[in-house]
Amino acid sequence: MGKVNHYVGQRIQFFRKLKGFTQQQLADAIGKSKATVSKYEKGEISIDVETLNHISQVLGISLAQLTNYTEPGTDLRRSHLGQGAFATADTIYLYQFDGSRMHMSESVLRILPGSEQNRAELYMDVDIGDDNYQNCASFYEGTVEYHSTVITFVLRNQCNDAEQLMIYLNTPMGREQETPGMLCGLNHQNLQPVAIRCIFSVHRMKLDDELRQQLVRDEASGLYRLSGPAEELDFLQGKTPPDADGPLFLLQTEISSIYKRQGKVRKVHNLIFVPTLDDADRLSQRLELVGNLHSDGRPILGLDSRDLLEMTLDVCPEAVLIPAHVWTPWFALFGSKSGFDRLEDCFDDLSSHIFALETGLSSDPGMNRMVSQLDGYALISNSDAHSGANLGREANFFA
Repeated sequence: MGKVNHYVGQRIQFFRKLKGFTQQQLADAIGKSKATVSKYEKGEISIDVETLNHISQVLGISLAQLTNYTEPGTDLRRSHLGQGAFATADTIYLYQFDGSRMHMSESVLRILPGSEQNRAELYMDVDIGDDNYQNCASFYEGTVEYHSTVITFVLRNQCNDAEQLMIYLNTPMGREQETPGMLCGLNHQNLQPVAIRCIFSVHRMKLDDELRQQLVRDEASGLYRLSGPAEELDFLQGKTPPDADGPLFLLQTEISSIYKRQGKVRKVHNLIFVPTLDDADRLSQRLELVGNLHSDGRPILGLDSRDLLEMTLDVCPEAVLIPAHVWTPWFALFGSKSGFDRLEDCFDDLSSHIFALETGLSSDPGMNRMVSQLDGYALISNSDAHSGANLGREANFFA
């Protein structure tokens, strides 16, 4: 049969399962056999309008929700957003951290053309990586509007009319394929109002354990090493001596803190080191509650550096925080534009936990040793991983 019959059959099956009907129960309600309903859902036979209307009434949905088929490539009604990735996408993936289950959830927004305005469907909490969106926890329908700087969705739960969601999605100016946004609605458990920061992407993000698969703990050093031969990785081919054990890896990230302290806006970058991947996961989950960790490789948080240190030590007492490129005018502990005159002014009662400083390209160890207040601190100097061509331009020698 045709693709329209197949689409209508899929919609019947989806809403039947969503509303909790078995095939036999739906068949009994519309006066058909179970075999006939099965053929409807497989698109093997056409359905007359009267039967479709009866099915929609039994399932508590509109007839249009079963018959809203559109040909692929149909133009969507959009404002003049240009050709940005989100302006032209007909599928958008939504990611949020579920604190109750301590994991990242994936949902799917589908944008469909309508006669008056664009329609939208939200398949909430699908199986990660599964293209069968019908295996979702909740289903919402509504409309979407395009504006110059934001895309807005208004969606209603198809199993609970009292639950309505609003989604505000920032529209990047360029071709960025990921952007932050906000989901506002009711908690499905207690129907209390909630607002959740989310990440939206025009492609399915990779939420797997690739690092855990490629790294194993090196008990001798306490660091990580590759689980397989180093030469198996493309970027190390031809660069590793045959008898070498391969590189060791220390888990580290850089966080940009922008906040107000003592009547002045402070912008400080800090490095955080943790012993294990489990510690990294726990810290990420904790920081997810503060801000967006996915919009940039170096997350920007409105979190005081002192509070960042406290939160890090609370999650992992063995973790280390080291202020980054400490003399850079912007975004540094001693930066002339937005930093502090003393380390103690930044980290307050937790200053004793800071034992090292990162010099960066703005200074070298000799320059730092001319400042007597730094005599008690170790000095390190790292190259930026985000500058691939310059990786290794600076390094630390461990004696």
